[in-house]
Amino acid sequence: MELNKNQKRAINLVQIEKSINEIDRTVELSFASEEPVIRKIEDNFYNEILLCSPENVDLNRLNDGAPLLVEHDAMRQVGIVENARVDMDKVCRATVRFSALGTAQTIFGMIQEGIRPKISVGYNIRDYYLDGNNLIITKWE
Repeated sequence: MELNKNQKRAINLVQIEKSINEIDRTVELSFASEEPVIRKIEDNFYNEILLCSPENVDLNRLNDGAPLLVEHDAMRQVGIVENARVDMDKVCRATVRFSALGTAQTIFGMIQEGIRPKISVGYNIRDYYLDGNNLIITKWE
C-alpha cells in the first residue's frame, strides 16, 4: 500500500460564536479528533483514525508560532497559532489569533458572521498500522 503521508482534513466549526474573542481577535477551535475519515488509497477505502493523545501528536511546530493560512497557501498568512493542545476528551484544540490588517480582517469578520464555518488542517503522518479497513495513525504532526 502506497500511503501519502501529507494529508488534510476539513472540520466544521461547531458553536464557534462561543469561542470568538473580538477584542483579542482570537478563535478557539478544534482541529483534530479520533473521528474516522474515509481515505481512498490506491483502489481501497480505509477509515483513517488519528490517535489524539499527547504521545501520538507532536504539537511542537504548532506551538512555535505556526502560521494561520488561508487555503493552505503560505503566501496568504492571516494570523498565528497561539497555542495548541490535546484535551482529555482526545480532541486537539488551538487558539489562533488573526491580524487586524488586510485579508485577515476580512476572514475574521467572515468567521464572526458564520460565512466561513469550516477549517482545514494539514498534517504529516509519521507512523501507522492497518487493522482491517482501519488505518490507525499512531504518530503525526
